[in-house]
Amino acid sequence: MRDNFDNFIKGLVKLSNAHCTEQEKPKAIIAIGEQGSGKEVLALQAQDELSHRGGSVLVGTDYYKSYTENYTSEISKNDIQATKNSEKEAKYLSDKVLDNAITNKNNVVINEKSENPYDYKEVTDKLHANGYEVEVRAMATPHEQSLIRNNTQYEDQKGNLGFSDHKTIKDFDPKSVEEILSSSESEKTADKVKVFDRVGNQVYTNELNPDKETWFQDPGATDTFKFETNKPLSKSEYQYNQVAWEQLVHMKSSAKAPKSEIEQTIAEKEAHKENKLTVDGVDKTEIGNLIIKSPDVYKGIQQGQLVDQDESQVLMKINRFTAIRYDRDKIQNAQDQELEIGQQLFMNHGGHGEYHLMDQKEAQQQLEQEQQISQAQNQQQQDLEQDFTR
Repeated sequence: MRDNFDNFIKGLVKLSNAHCTEQEKPKAIIAIGEQGSGKEVLALQAQDELSHRGGSVLVGTDYYKSYTENYTSEISKNDIQATKNSEKEAKYLSDKVLDNAITNKNNVVINEKSENPYDYKEVTDKLHANGYEVEVRAMATPHEQSLIRNNTQYEDQKGNLGFSDHKTIKDFDPKSVEEILSSSESEKTADKVKVFDRVGNQVYTNELNPDKETWFQDPGATDTFKFETNKPLSKSEYQYNQVAWEQLVHMKSSAKAPKSEIEQTIAEKEAHKENKLTVDGVDKTEIGNLIIKSPDVYKGIQQGQLVDQDESQVLMKINRFTAIRYDRDKIQNAQDQELEIGQQLFMNHGGHGEYHLMDQKEAQQQLEQEQQISQAQNQQQQDLEQDFTR
């Protein structure tokens, strides 16, 4: 233990919220997802958003490793061992920073590992007990993409600096994130939930109504996360990943990495070689078990996966059990999108039996506008009820 450790802690927590102001209604944004998925970007975006409303304190074990004893001196000798040795103290420092932020009612952005849903519930319970609004943002990235990003970042930094912060993701279990998302809605451990796809587009948002008992829409964060992480790669994504694997092997070879590491990377590349979207990749038996619905049953924007098509019809799967069959000549495709099996579709069900194929950004904007209108109507109704009871 270093000398004057208590004074060091006091100095660190004071530094962590130096540019933050106390909030009457503080907000906590929690980024979850696999290491290398891009959730770090979600955390930085959250910090940028909160910079306009009192700033925020960044919380997470990885951010405080460099403050641990002997980390900077050990990492250049053995980065893997240095990372392991720093974990416990870095977690302790991160927890102290969070406790200080809560005491001072500062906004917080939390980017911790997502392995333990119980830790998540403990944190959200503490935040809610101290008057925080809690928002969870999940990055839904396929494991292969995360693996490539994580390894490439590590090798790139090691090549430039001679060492890097080693982050392993081999033991990641997506069920932990799914469980967190499920409890966020079913147990209301969060006030707002968002899911982002592999390129950072927001594909799902839901929040508690003003009554804090019901959700704006039926909970679907977990299903959206599963859909996005298991969605087959497009042809261009597959080609990009194959090139990225080749570059990663070259980087490891140039850095004179152990032969076992290089062989492991080659094995991982081969293991993902067939993870490509093809017509044969869709299980025809599964399609046969789906309940096929008429488009007229649904209103508004419907989101799903294209699982089958021919010259006259298109079949879009909207959940595990149900699909919608569209007549191709009834679909208005203003942007002339080329449809591929496995593609995510956003279909706006208008009147007169016509269906508008929208791009993801356009659909999300319309959904957000509808949500804002609904919230305004709810607020107006609440105001009227309050006026009536006065």
